[in-house]
Amino acid sequence: MEKSAYEKYLIKPLTPLPWEHRLILEKGEDIPLEGVLSFSEKDKMLDEGYLPYENGFHHFPDGRAYVACLTKMPKVSAEMIYWWFRWHSEEAIRYQIWYPGKHFDVRTDETGSTHYVTEDVGTGKQRIVIRFMTPAEFGFSKEKLETIDLKRNAIICARVGAEIPGHVVWHTWMCHYAREAEKGVELRSRFWIGEEIEVSGPLALILARLLNRQAVKRRMIPGNIGRHMFHHCAQEYHHLAEILPEVYEEFGGMS
Repeated sequence: MEKSAYEKYLIKPLTPLPWEHRLILEKGEDIPLEGVLSFSEKDKMLDEGYLPYENGFHHFPDGRAYVACLTKMPKVSAEMIYWWFRWHSEEAIRYQIWYPGKHFDVRTDETGSTHYVTEDVGTGKQRIVIRFMTPAEFGFSKEKLETIDLKRNAIICARVGAEIPGHVVWHTWMCHYAREAEKGVELRSRFWIGEEIEVSGPLALILARLLNRQAVKRRMIPGNIGRHMFHHCAQEYHHLAEILPEVYEEFGGMS
């Protein structure tokens, strides 16, 4: 489609962050360790109610980081979320309108389940690989998933990585749970960075053993990545909450 069709979204000012997110960023302090939801306890993400720390980040001494972010999306439905994740990957400019100035390019593999994006999450422009998977593949229990209506709620799960020659280093687990709210949905986002580094490629086992060593992991993962990722996630999804209803109404019939 002609760029002009998306131009109004591309030049639209970013949606301001709510005060509670701005305060977290201004303070720049980690949430306490007891506020971290471990990856092994991820089923709690799908519980009703709220966890003690729905917003914030924590950096571990070994280089790992944890990020939690809650975004209110009063005009958005689960159907729109599912549609968006298919639609935006078809053209770079669709990806750009999501977060102008920080999102640059997107490509997909033949199946459409793996995205190759170029973005800046606060540590400089870089190419990132995002392999989407089902909630079951992500590791949510069958019992917990049976309690969720996936027509009225959306669960987006992925493994995030970086390319090195001949390999992909999978360094982050990412999940967004858009659950039905009194108005629209609210998006509970979680990132487990450096939790379990895996590698795809001919030297996968050797590289995985090396990259999971604490000394290597500390050097590989940027020191303030949790704060950067919290800022990026909060901004891109608050902006999406603002533009998605109009984008969906205008382009919802497109692939």
